[in-house]
Amino acid sequence: MTGGDLALFVRTAAHLQPGQIAQRARLRTQRAALHRFPATARWLLAGPDPATATGWPAGFTPLDAQLWRNWQGLPGLREGRIDLLGMSRALAGPGGFAQADWNQPDAPALWRFHLHYWDWSWG
Repeated sequence: MTGGDLALFVRTAAHLQPGQIAQRARLRTQRAALHRFPATARWLLAGPDPATATGWPAGFTPLDAQLWRNWQGLPGLREGRIDLLGMSRALAGPGGFAQADWNQPDAPALWRFHLHYWDWSWG
């Protein structure tokens, strides 16, 4: 670490809250522990088994799902086409969404942002 790097670090650290410093220390310690004891990663990062998850309570429907229930683009989505911002583009062909082109490099940036924002997926 050079003198300039140290000065930048001190200037940034001066504005941190104590809780932020504690979390950074916890994350660095956790990263070092995972590096030192790799088997611990499986135990620490495993989480619950999805097969035993209980899910949403019976009868619960998120508000977003209620709003998108009658979305006009649902038939097009089944065909592999997505309509966003008044523009329709084909993502998937006959092979289904397994071969979908999620990058869409020739689409406008705002359209790609909405594609990856996933608000259309409630349908």
